[in-house]
Amino acid sequence: MTSVKASIGPVATVDDVVQGVKDWMNDPVAGYQAIAYLGSTDDPSPIRLTSNRTISETSKADHEALQAVVENLILATLSSDETFAPSEIIQVDLLQTSSNGLRSADASLIELRASLGFVEAELERQKVKTSAETSTLEQLRANVLGIDEYEVASKLQETELQLEKIYAMTARSARMSLLEYLQ
Repeated sequence: MTSVKASIGPVATVDDVVQGVKDWMNDPVAGYQAIAYLGSTDDPSPIRLTSNRTISETSKADHEALQAVVENLILATLSSDETFAPSEIIQVDLLQTSSNGLRSADASLIELRASLGFVEAELERQKVKTSAETSTLEQLRANVLGIDEYEVASKLQETELQLEKIYAMTARSARMSLLEYLQ
């Protein structure tokens, strides 16, 4: 607000205050972009939803609709400053101008909200889809790799017994001779 007040300077009418605020909002060196807006001026990169699908949302706090809201809130704030609104008539006029400006910015804000809502819905939809796919893959993995430990242990014991029998038979047959066979 200090920067805005300094930028406006001495005023005589409501139109002077409104024009001073507009000038401050549009001043790239000592205005909104330089002092109040601290965000990036670059558009954010697209959000990757899938390997072949992205979605872009370029809304930032320097969006025209948000700037209009800031501008009109500044006017409303200045209406309570006796330097810029020395009489009740000027205060009411500033508040009326601010109110009208906020109503005018409402349609742009609705469009901005709708755009953000669409992106949020797409992100949530992809999140649910990915979660369902992950859950399904984990179930399939458990079914493929899932084994009953008791069943595996009993089969292992059976196999061990069969191997011992084969070994014993092989050992006996290796020790047999024709003489032992004939007896």
